[in-house]
Amino acid sequence: MAELTSSRLALCAGLARSGGLLLLVVLAILLLARAALADRPRVVDVRLDSQTQRTVVALMVDAPVDFRVFTLPDPYRLVIDLPAVDWRTPQSQLQRAARQSGLVEGVRYGQFRGGTLRIVFDLTRPVAVERVGLEAHGRHQALTLRWRPASGYRSQRFGDFREAPIPRPRPGARREPPTPPLIVIDPGHGGIDPGAIGRRNTMEKHITLAVSRQLARALKGTGRYRVALTRADDRFLALRERMGFARRLDADLFLSIHADSAVNPKAQGLSVYTLSGKASDAEAAALARQENKADVIGGFDLTDEQADVVSILINLAQRETRNQSVRFANQLVQTMVLRVPVLERPHRQAGFAVLKALDVPAALIELGFLSHPEEERLLLSDGHRRAIVAGIVAAVDAFFANRVGSFAATGG
Repeated sequence: MAELTSSRLALCAGLARSGGLLLLVVLAILLLARAALADRPRVVDVRLDSQTQRTVVALMVDAPVDFRVFTLPDPYRLVIDLPAVDWRTPQSQLQRAARQSGLVEGVRYGQFRGGTLRIVFDLTRPVAVERVGLEAHGRHQALTLRWRPASGYRSQRFGDFREAPIPRPRPGARREPPTPPLIVIDPGHGGIDPGAIGRRNTMEKHITLAVSRQLARALKGTGRYRVALTRADDRFLALRERMGFARRLDADLFLSIHADSAVNPKAQGLSVYTLSGKASDAEAAALARQENKADVIGGFDLTDEQADVVSILINLAQRETRNQSVRFANQLVQTMVLRVPVLERPHRQAGFAVLKALDVPAALIELGFLSHPEEERLLLSDGHRRAIVAGIVAAVDAFFANRVGSFAATGG
């Protein structure tokens, strides 16, 4: 890993573009470190000992470093700021220890402004920091922190260091406006594949295309988004073409629009699915198998990459993209419950092929059940479709408004 090939850089950039996947950005920094940052202090080991009543973290550094440590509320966090350093210890080591702890819920890494590396410990409750110090430990320096549970939050701050200046635009320089997020809408089925068919012979492929077109117009009308449709007419698309289309365009969000059918004639309501290696229930698994019959999933060509790099890239990408997808699904449910009928447990998980891209947050929206006579009538109603579209637009707005793009934007 001493040198980072152009293919790895391209892959890291492709994975990281999906709305602030901070862990992936840090991965790129780790891979570049040995070649480009050899003169910087190196973190050679990270140790975390966390129990119910005490947590001790030690960062082993091969040279003295400045540092800053402070706490934040709502949610409770403990933050360590360091100058940019060369990490020589697996991130998984600290993540694994954090998952086994009583006070630490998770750990995040990210480049903060001015070349600062920020480490954020997400805490389960407020803590009191009892000790912070940098001391000699054999051939290395140990930055050690110890904290315990506290009955309430109080601000604490330790250490200090000078941040590198933030580059400022030249006077009179024209700032390029940020590129609006690109949303790819995928009308399910089409052409020779009609999808579900209602009692009135309503075909799913027609419903999904009509709603997708209406959704595209509504999103474009906000002026906040770019929008593309995988199909704009009644044609068949293989499943790999649908998500491949989104990846080629560097989509920021992929929404696959469907209408459901069930053996139970009473089944009714909108639902949303995100990717899971294992479906959340037998009904979801059966639906996923049905949808996936038409095709197989493609993927990254990682045949020339080292096994450890491949494993890290895939695991991080899957986890971060899935987290983003789940967040969108939860926001969609919140916006829909007051607008249209929703299925019991409206957010479900299944192995839909169109949701399997590593780098594009994705959700499959089941608009309702064509097998339910009343819902079939509603899905043919322009008013009901407008309510669905309004809910999706509201969820998209919330998703991009709250999406973490960088630590600089959020303050950690």
